[in-house]
Amino acid sequence: ICGDHEGGTVCVNGHFDRPDKCAPARLRIVGEQIPYDESLVGGLAERYRRMVEPFGLDVPLGAIVELNRPSCEGGAPAPWTWSADVVFSHARLRHDRLSFPLENAGATLHVTNERIERLSLEAEVGGTPVRAEGSVFFFEEGRHHGFYTAGIEGADLSTDLMTLLPTTAMEAIQTLHPSG
Repeated sequence: ICGDHEGGTVCVNGHFDRPDKCAPARLRIVGEQIPYDESLVGGLAERYRRMVEPFGLDVPLGAIVELNRPSCEGGAPAPWTWSADVVFSHARLRHDRLSFPLENAGATLHVTNERIERLSLEAEVGGTPVRAEGSVFFFEEGRHHGFYTAGIEGADLSTDLMTLLPTTAMEAIQTLHPSG
């Protein structure tokens, strides 16, 4: 089954072994050029919505979502599990914690039931390439914890990019007074 939405296309393919609630099931949803709008953000689980809303993304997304349900467990339907791969490119991102925009941003994310397993982001700040990779794990009460690595190449130490450094790195720069 395929349909269009605001210039984007979504197709759903599925397989159910038999027509009952205990049958194993697999669904694959593929979206191309899906607008990042209120209807998309509103459909996200609260924990994901809180993470993406501050970025103000303004480009279409590509996504592949896989949903799986095994056979019944003790006569009750087994819970669905899911994963999604999301891609965007050529975006301009802003975030409340950054005093500058990320230009020409592109990212890939692999998301599962309880975490963003892989986030890879490339962007530019004032023409300087910026990279980030990481994972985010979600806990109860909306808390989350992440692991990130970031790379900045060829940046002038006086730029806004330095505000992204951890406190210990900023203290070392202030103590050592490097230039360039």
